[in-house]
Amino acid sequence: MPSYTAVVLDEKSRDALLTMSGVRENDQMQGWKEVAEHMTMFMGSDGRDQVLPLLGKVFTLEVTAFGSLFRSEGVGIAAVQVECEAPSKNSVKHITVARHKDVPAKTSNEITEWTRLATPLRLTGIVQEVRR
Repeated sequence: MPSYTAVVLDEKSRDALLTMSGVRENDQMQGWKEVAEHMTMFMGSDGRDQVLPLLGKVFTLEVTAFGSLFRSEGVGIAAVQVECEAPSKNSVKHITVARHKDVPAKTSNEITEWTRLATPLRLTGIVQEVRR
């Protein structure tokens, strides 16, 4: 059984997202981890009937906004909101860009304030089942 099904970014898109977000250049983010890997569609076997026909399909994701949530000084999570035709169980489709090691990845679902980007960024990824 997969841990989750996602639109997994190709390497070029992941690099573009990390560069646009400034995560790689930000030395103030001690204890943070680069993520920028995927947009979650479903956890476990949820939505399996919707996902099976999409496995291996390439999708375009348009990054439209940036959001973050902090639990305390320097401890938080950052994500980008995306528009994409792929289904997702999340109410806001997003890609977690980086998170502090003490903040679970699922915390990105709690981000409620998003800042629109002046220029959207187009990314591509392929639908995959991920086992961890």
